[in-house]
Amino acid sequence: MRNRFSCLMLVAFHLFTSHLLSDVALLSNVALGDDPLFSEIAMDSVFTTAAVASSDVATRTEASGFDRITGPSSLTTALESAGFITKQNKERISIKVENAGWKFPVSMTIDVEADRIECRMSLVKIDPGSVSSEMVLALMAVNKDVKDASFVFDGDEKMIRLQTAFTNRNVTTKELKRQLSNLANVAIAHSDTWIQLKTKSTPSSDSPTTAETRGTSTAASTPAGQASIFGKWAGSLPSDASIAVEFGASGTFKMVHLVGKKAAISSGTLVKNADQLTLSESGKADVKFQIVSVTSIEMQLRIVDSSGKSGLSIKFLKANP
Repeated sequence: MRNRFSCLMLVAFHLFTSHLLSDVALLSNVALGDDPLFSEIAMDSVFTTAAVASSDVATRTEASGFDRITGPSSLTTALESAGFITKQNKERISIKVENAGWKFPVSMTIDVEADRIECRMSLVKIDPGSVSSEMVLALMAVNKDVKDASFVFDGDEKMIRLQTAFTNRNVTTKELKRQLSNLANVAIAHSDTWIQLKTKSTPSSDSPTTAETRGTSTAASTPAGQASIFGKWAGSLPSDASIAVEFGASGTFKMVHLVGKKAAISSGTLVKNADQLTLSESGKADVKFQIVSVTSIEMQLRIVDSSGKSGLSIKFLKANP
């Protein structure tokens, strides 16, 4: 009888300690998990729309990707999974890449032997007879400052193109979008050089196969030599605060200001006048910045107070597309 009672006590003690350890582990997980990252708040909750569960998630996960893209069929699948509208012409796939008010036609092919995807972005048609060789050489000279891409002159089609290539192995939709976005950023950053080569033509003869702008284009609103401010940017402030902002080419903005675990979210309209930037939100005072510098990957803004005096400078880095 005593042995039976001892066994029962031992079983009860074992069950009690098991539940206690489980409760402690649960409390520990809650405490550790209640620490949201700034990038999650800024990019997932604010900058992505309700349709975020679209192309990437609907087809393949970022982790699985595409083991090896070997032809137009698999390239089409990958591009459509990344959200692009494709058009096939034999071995060549054509898409449009939109960035900061520009639409860039891009054609892509697969070089199976070299294990790479080749991209050609069409910029402007030119008339060799009306363009000086010095102007073309000036554009070619830009190549020394461009990483992983190059400006070329297509003599057959009389076209200035920007081209690049990257591996066709283990390609994810995120990587595809990043490569194409980077190519567009390079084109925009040097648009003041190549747009001067554009053939003077009537509106009826303008080719839809070259770069187009819509609405407020960076060619009109961005000073020569300066990259576009449009896109998603992340920066940091004193006192352990962070900030993320998205500037839209349509004249809108979204902003998240995070201090500790508290986030303030705002949105409204954006007005750019030379190097002055004004953010307006309904019912609140305008926020004004001076654009100190901007490149394809980095931007520096300085806050301007109501009296016009310059204040705190904030450095931003371009977020992945």
